[in-house]
Amino acid sequence: MANDGYDSPSDDGSTGNDAPPPEYYANNAPQTDAENSIAMVLSVWWSFTWRFVALFLVVSFVVGMILALATGGDVAAAERWGSIISVIAGIPIGIWSIGKALSVKHKGLNIVFIRKPVE
Repeated sequence: MANDGYDSPSDDGSTGNDAPPPEYYANNAPQTDAENSIAMVLSVWWSFTWRFVALFLVVSFVVGMILALATGGDVAAAERWGSIISVIAGIPIGIWSIGKALSVKHKGLNIVFIRKPVE
């Protein structure tokens, strides 16, 4: 098979990172472009936001408890370290949240990235 930049399913049904899911090939589903409507954008945004906020609150609570114990009740030191750790923890939490938000169905549609050929 020629290396055309797209991965096709192997014998076991697995595909590369940039290929549609195996069901796409099995059903010969037609590609459609969804409108970039406010409802679709809000669906993706909400999917990201609730995951980020929920996980960030849990991580912040746990880190806050650990810092309170580690600093011996020194509130100023705990706040200083907490703000630094919050910024650092927010990055992987945000990456995970957007990854999950992009991998679920929104209004019955999946988000698929398609590599367009260079012209």
